[in-house]
Amino acid sequence: MIPIHIIVGGSTFTATLNNNETTQALIAQFPMTIQMKELNGLEKYNDLPEELPAASTERPETIHAGEIMSWSGNTLVLFYQTFSNSYGGYVLLGSVDDPSNLAATLGSGHVQVTWSLAE
Repeated sequence: MIPIHIIVGGSTFTATLNNNETTQALIAQFPMTIQMKELNGLEKYNDLPEELPAASTERPETIHAGEIMSWSGNTLVLFYQTFSNSYGGYVLLGSVDDPSNLAATLGSGHVQVTWSLAE
């Protein structure tokens, strides 16, 4: 498991990533500050400059608030709501350790987010 920080405004969330080829490719891009776009009142996403490798993808029936996934190879997604899902192409990267204030902190629009390894 790989501990990371997700910084939004003045708030820092600790998250834990799985240790695999996909997450190694992601953390190779850290630290990074990116503009994450709002989608459907459920998630923030950003198309990364480099594709993340994935051995396989999945279609989770339920996506949970705080989950961090890649979608379609190069899209980093941070979910802030729990909902039923019918889309495939996801790779679960990890999750925010305590997502209780995540939705309120991310807000309803696009937001700047800094991703870094925890020290």
